[in-house]
Amino acid sequence: MWFPVERFTIRGLLIAIGIIAGLLALPDPWRVIAFALSLPCLALLYARWLHAQDLLGISGVCFWTSAILINVSYAVLSISPGLHLHLLFMAWFVLFLPTLAGFGIAWARLTTRRDGDRRYSSSRAWLSVLALTLMPLVTAGTALPFQLRFLLARPALERLADRVAAGQAVTNPQWAGTYWIAGSAVDPASGNVGLMIDTNPSGPSGFVRTRGIRSQPYGCFRPFRGDWYHLNLVGGWCYHEED
Repeated sequence: MWFPVERFTIRGLLIAIGIIAGLLALPDPWRVIAFALSLPCLALLYARWLHAQDLLGISGVCFWTSAILINVSYAVLSISPGLHLHLLFMAWFVLFLPTLAGFGIAWARLTTRRDGDRRYSSSRAWLSVLALTLMPLVTAGTALPFQLRFLLARPALERLADRVAAGQAVTNPQWAGTYWIAGSAVDPASGNVGLMIDTNPSGPSGFVRTRGIRSQPYGCFRPFRGDWYHLNLVGGWCYHEED
């Protein structure tokens, strides 16, 4: 693979130094925000330059490397639910969407083949760009890794919830599948069972199992509710985090 050597002029170097100095002069947290926003801008400019120079190999390396790293990071961070999933959505929209789309479009357009004066696009390349660019949004929006983890732990959670609902003695904390359950509670009005991962009195977090309809007055919000974060799960379960 041939890597081109870019020649920098004195004027361009001075402009770059001026921009960096201006960013460093900003007070916190604006300095951090400015540096973060500069990353997708630089990625878009670099992707445009790669496309103009017809550098297919480097475009592919930039797209696939960034796409794999971002998607793996989102999958790992989405194993545990919480407000950070909303932050991941914002990060995708502001930082990663422009980066992946810029490198992906440059690479996909360069994969087109020529036949005389006509150009034929590679549909597989465009589908790869679309899928890998949108996948972080889907991962954070649905908390799919967490839901898969819940499905694996659900039999153990069901058994523990049955014991709590029957009034049997339960020793906490204990493991239920892959979750460390620190406490439990039963709401006498609705019959809902709560399995708490965090027993903080001002804001407990954990699972609630309801046998009723979620649209009923109590729904899935007893014995504790999730004002900070709420996620409906299968089988009458939901996950709550209090603020």
